[in-house]
Amino acid sequence: MFTDMPTHVKQPEHDTGAPAPIARLYEDILLKIFLENTAKTYSWKRLTTARHTSQVCQRWRTMMIHSPSIWGKLIDLDDLGYSTDDWFREVISRAGQALLWIAGPIKTWNQRTAPDSILTFVSQNWENVQRFDVSDFHRYPPSEEDKNDSDRRQYWTTLLARRAPNLEEFVFHFAASHHDILSDEPWSPEPWLLPSPLFDAHAPVLTTFEAYRFSDTQYNSTFTMDMPLSWFSRLRSFRLKQSVDLPQLLTILNMVPFLEDLEIHGTASSFTGHLEHNTISMVALSRLESIRLESWTLFDIAPFLNRISPSAGCCLSLLHPDLSSIDNLDSDKMTHLEEVIMQYVEDYFANHPATQLYVSNDGTYLKLQDRSHSRTRLLLHIWIFISKVDTSIVQNLLTAPFFFSVRELDLQNFQDIHLYSFSAFSSVTTLVMELDSFSSLQRGEQHNMFPQLRIVKVGEKNDFIQATLRSIYREPIYMFLKQRRDIGRPLTVLDLSALSPAALLCDLDNIEEFTGLVVRWLSFNRTDGVRIKEYKCGTGRQEELCFREEPMWKPGTSGSYGYPVFLHKDGWSGEI
Repeated sequence: MFTDMPTHVKQPEHDTGAPAPIARLYEDILLKIFLENTAKTYSWKRLTTARHTSQVCQRWRTMMIHSPSIWGKLIDLDDLGYSTDDWFREVISRAGQALLWIAGPIKTWNQRTAPDSILTFVSQNWENVQRFDVSDFHRYPPSEEDKNDSDRRQYWTTLLARRAPNLEEFVFHFAASHHDILSDEPWSPEPWLLPSPLFDAHAPVLTTFEAYRFSDTQYNSTFTMDMPLSWFSRLRSFRLKQSVDLPQLLTILNMVPFLEDLEIHGTASSFTGHLEHNTISMVALSRLESIRLESWTLFDIAPFLNRISPSAGCCLSLLHPDLSSIDNLDSDKMTHLEEVIMQYVEDYFANHPATQLYVSNDGTYLKLQDRSHSRTRLLLHIWIFISKVDTSIVQNLLTAPFFFSVRELDLQNFQDIHLYSFSAFSSVTTLVMELDSFSSLQRGEQHNMFPQLRIVKVGEKNDFIQATLRSIYREPIYMFLKQRRDIGRPLTVLDLSALSPAALLCDLDNIEEFTGLVVRWLSFNRTDGVRIKEYKCGTGRQEELCFREEPMWKPGTSGSYGYPVFLHKDGWSGEI
């Protein structure tokens, strides 16, 4: 047994004789707390948490060690893959014959491989596995370090063909990649597929199924699942990332009436040509709350969605559509696809009024994402292809009546913003946009756009391009504020705090006349570090808006002695 106390546990300095409040809790309540700490949703270091819990005091240690149901949930390969054999044996001995939760990578892209003892343990205790969330990575051709990869392929085939009487959740990610990504030599390893039938056609309590197969070579082989009807009927979540034949997918979905979550990546062949040969006209999934389709052939989307009858307000995620068939663009199919998507969008927002929305237009896709805060449901996120022939889908969406509840609108990646009306967003009070939009919006009909607008936030561009407040924006910002004031809808806040201190290269003392306007920005100094500063225009201290006079610090830079480097925007620099 392990008895060492963690160094961070502080012992009480004085014993008052009165037990601590937590010591008064009944053991069943304490055990419930301990079990909650082993749940995957709370901490990725669950095993470490449990070990420290067992070392707090003798009472807790006794409870923990004699609770195999806790340790059975802690077969965490991220932790155990780096631990000693002694600690691994200790954990599995504490788990006893409890139901097991096994999670983590067997092997990662950077060559770390879990010890063989873990694979042996999984095989010997497969019938006790309740949750299985595992990934594996293979390289071809195998190097010296990868010589056991072929054996592991056979290991998975054998293991997953065995009965799984207690398995409730199955998540398996399998990735294959060329050993030398710079090599020109062709390679075509035999694709590894899930065995069929899975689990010897016996997984009576399975509710979650997720299988992803990643590869840098495309295979023609498709997913098959030869399982009895009773196996499918209990599924609540079905996620698949490998080629799938859509008529077969409809057949599977017709057998899962209680499905709540569906995610499919990619399709094996065009579905449209098989419509007349498929006998299933409509699949009723009254509990289906979310559909995620990624990398689908563009014109397979509408025929598939037309055959699904989900719950009211079903959340649609439509990402990275495959545009390989776009050369044969059919305007009628495109119109039909847009109509189907609009139906889902309208139904979603009718049942889930959004308060925060992201809309972008990069010239290829119109992207729409619900960013309202929610911990209980998935949020809509769709990419809609914009045809060069007909861009009406953009205007139709921006004038649709179902955005009445949106209070914050993010348009920071929206091209040609001045060409569109945003009449649907009459309730927006906060607008997130790029610096270029100050000029663009002045070319639109200001009196018709955003009548409730009070706050403008300047976005940080994106992860690759840092927005910078330059002198070219000084006049457009002034004119935008003036225009809003002149129509009787002045702004109350101009928020620049998403920009780094190093990006404030332009003074805004010219907006002092907009009395009551609050300007926010990030500032850095040696005493306070990075903090948000505010200034209310009209108070006579417009020099505070002379950002170029402030010293700045670029995070991550340091002088020769490890201290931050302060740079003055006029060019002076020095070490503090």
